[in-house]
Amino acid sequence: MPYVNQDIRALHKDTIAHFKAFHGHCAPGELNYLLTALCHAYIETHGLNYGKINDVIGVLECAKQEFYRMVAAKYEDKKRDENGAVSDLDERSLENVR
Repeated sequence: MPYVNQDIRALHKDTIAHFKAFHGHCAPGELNYLLTALCHAYIETHGLNYGKINDVIGVLECAKQEFYRMVAAKYEDKKRDENGAVSDLDERSLENVR
């Protein structure tokens, strides 16, 4: 999970600030490149074996799911509230959470 302690976050603060300053308008391909390069650096540092490949894939999958849960799903809910449900099925699902 990405919720590491403040000491770990402080180690990466400058890297994130650099990305925001110089790559704030990066294309999706650039973001893909950066994520891929980080994954490659992890493997180059820790060694190429099944366990480390599995580590990287697991981290990417968990990051994807957490991004969806915390960002995309909330955005979709907002848009559904603004624009209306797709169908009665959506409306019925809203009744279960409201």
